[in-house]
Amino acid sequence: MGIAYILVILLLRVVQNYCSKRSSQLFPASMLGQVQYMACLFAISFLLGGIALCFDPAPLQLDGGMLAIAAVSGATLVLAQLCMLLAMQSGTMVIVTAFATAGLIVPCIAGMLFMGESMSPWQWLGIALFIAASYLLGRSAKAQNGRFNKKTVWLLAGALLANGGTMLCQKLFTYLRPAGSVSAFSMLSFAIPACFFGAILLLGRAKEKQEPMDRKLYLPILLLAAALFVMNQLVTKAAAYVPSAILFTVPNAGNNVIAAAMAALWVKEKITVYSLAGLALSILSVILVLGIAG
Repeated sequence: MGIAYILVILLLRVVQNYCSKRSSQLFPASMLGQVQYMACLFAISFLLGGIALCFDPAPLQLDGGMLAIAAVSGATLVLAQLCMLLAMQSGTMVIVTAFATAGLIVPCIAGMLFMGESMSPWQWLGIALFIAASYLLGRSAKAQNGRFNKKTVWLLAGALLANGGTMLCQKLFTYLRPAGSVSAFSMLSFAIPACFFGAILLLGRAKEKQEPMDRKLYLPILLLAAALFVMNQLVTKAAAYVPSAILFTVPNAGNNVIAAAMAALWVKEKITVYSLAGLALSILSVILVLGIAG
């Protein structure tokens, strides 16, 4: 079942990459417009969580611990999406994806230190190769983009840490609440940012006129919200029985390959020696993490 989840996650990564890049091209210039975008994105994911909860037989277990994990998860989801969207405006799809997915090191280390997970030397080598692959892909992308600057670096670092935090929350929920409702956790994770941005939007509209959202953003927002919700569900469910080294490295390394292919075919980013080396290392990292080498 874990392998099936990972394959579906990889397919959803295609949707996420496309919608994130498309949204970055149409992202509102005003602060209130950006708040409206985020409010709509997380509200749709929240509604999907509510629908899923209606069919989830697992107990809710709505206690302080679950609410705290969901709150942190919601905060990291907000930070990750903002950093990725803004970074894509001055960076490329490949480098943003590479940095965001490198956050997998956070749950891998936490799983080993606090959750009793073990990692073989081959898996450590696989993670190291994945980080090296991300660096090479990022170097290739940076050389092709003249708008890359210090602000982009900070946004990439934010995306790395925020995505790592989201992955850790998914793992932590299943570790502390193995019988809890994943749908409830997902719904709460999206409810918190939806309410946060919704409140800011209402207060902002009372002070200034709201610019209409570009109609071209409707479909990317809908698809991205659905992809984020389903991926959150699948990753959280799989975290109960798939080791962190496999659960987070395999989809993210695969996403490096997907992003590079999409960038070359859609955005017309050039294939360089660095990008080819990065793709090769990404594939090798998956082989090592899965234990084929050992």
